[in-house]
Amino acid sequence: RHHDLILDGFKRGHLTGCDAKKLAKAIEHKHTCIACGRMNTLRSKRKKQSQRPRATSPGKRLWLDLMEVDGSLGGFKCVLVIADDFSRMTFTKFLKRKSDALDEFDEFLQTTPLPKDATWDTVRVDGAGELNSEKFVKMTAGHGAKRHEVSAPEESAGSNSVVERSTRDLAEMTRSEMGHFKAPPEFFCECLQSACCEKNCSPASSNPDNKPPRMLWFDDDTPIDISRFEPFWAPCFARKKDSEIPRRNKVLARGDLGRFLSSAADLKSNGVLLSTG
Repeated sequence: RHHDLILDGFKRGHLTGCDAKKLAKAIEHKHTCIACGRMNTLRSKRKKQSQRPRATSPGKRLWLDLMEVDGSLGGFKCVLVIADDFSRMTFTKFLKRKSDALDEFDEFLQTTPLPKDATWDTVRVDGAGELNSEKFVKMTAGHGAKRHEVSAPEESAGSNSVVERSTRDLAEMTRSEMGHFKAPPEFFCECLQSACCEKNCSPASSNPDNKPPRMLWFDDDTPIDISRFEPFWAPCFARKKDSEIPRRNKVLARGDLGRFLSSAADLKSNGVLLSTG
């Protein structure tokens, strides 16, 4: 047979990739070991379980990560990414120095309202020194954190996976949006904020019924209005108020051309960069 010739060539070291496929297909059903057949029949199919169970309510466990940026108009050098374990809601805080992470996270816990009946008790970080200092641990304990979990430095991508995936998704969305309309690189932080808003309003396959993170965080099933969303740096037209236009001067423009930046946190207004020329 042909596969016998292939096997003979394999013994001589003459096996090619195409011949290997033919050989595997020829002897696919030739293995009739009783022990293997019994094992395949009786074995139970088990789903791969995660390293730790998911939080049972929004706001119970928060994941933190620091991401460096090349620069921005505001002089920001770093971004603090905060991800919720249950809803996958993501927040971004822009820092001029890594040492500002403590103050920014303290302000976040004071100003950001937690979901209804939420009990925050766990914070998960990687091996960054700014997030593991004694002052940072005392600050989180003062806000009600009972556990301060730290992942091993060499296992940051796996042990701190929730916020690592969120950071990677935000970075990829930001690069693709800036490249589409060729936005200047100094607007990276503004584009990152826009990508974070879009991510929170988009359906997530990891959430129950593919609900967007924003719906789970606020416990609101009202459909999200995405009519205001535009790609970052897309050309737009900002209409002026009627009081700004003289009634008799009908020649003046009724608005200004600009570039879309991002939607507000309440999704009721947009940020636009108006052209001055």
